[in-house]
Order: sequence, then structure tokens, then C-alpha cells
Amino acid sequence: MIYDTAIRTGDFVVWDAPQFAGGSFYRGRCRGARFVGTERLSGRVERHSYGASTAQHTFSIRLADGTLKLVKGRNLYPNLIHHEPAADSPDRAEDGRVLLR
Repeated sequence: MIYDTAIRTGDFVVWDAPQFAGGSFYRGRCRGARFVGTERLSGRVERHSYGASTAQHTFSIRLADGTLKLVKGRNLYPNLIHHEPAADSPDRAEDGRVLLR
């Protein structure tokens, strides 16, 4: 699914997060883990950052239950179900364009 605006602070997002079971998890990798399905998560983006040295976009998303979840862009973008840009986002101009920093 392709959206015409970037995900920024204040935006509401819904995505499917893959879930795994088994294996020993270390730094996002595991041996012997098996895919058991997806979990639909939703929340509001509190912060986002882009690491130029690693070329990775990272989002801090406040979920409905109040927990804060860090999600890499490479995991969020392909699994995105719904994206609702916030009109009052500090990263957007009045016409909806994304302001670059």
C-alpha cells in the first residue's frame, strides 16, 4: 500500500506486526523461531528519527494501551494498513506538505 505523505510526528498508524514463537531472541534475530501469525497494532507517532549513517527511519509509537513501541521503518512501511496524517503535526505545512529539517 502506497501513501502520498510520509509518516511524521502526531500521525495515527495501523499496521500488522508479525509474531514469532520459539527460538532464542537476540538483537531481532533468532534461530528456530517459527511464524505464528500477525497482530494488528495501532497508535500515534510520538517521535520519528532518521539515522543518516545507518539509513534507517525509526518511529516511537504510543499504542492504545499506553505502551511505547519502537518500530523501524523497514518493518512498518510494508505492513502498513492505515495512515492518518495529523493536521497539527509540527512537520507539516498548512497545505499538507512535509517540511524537511
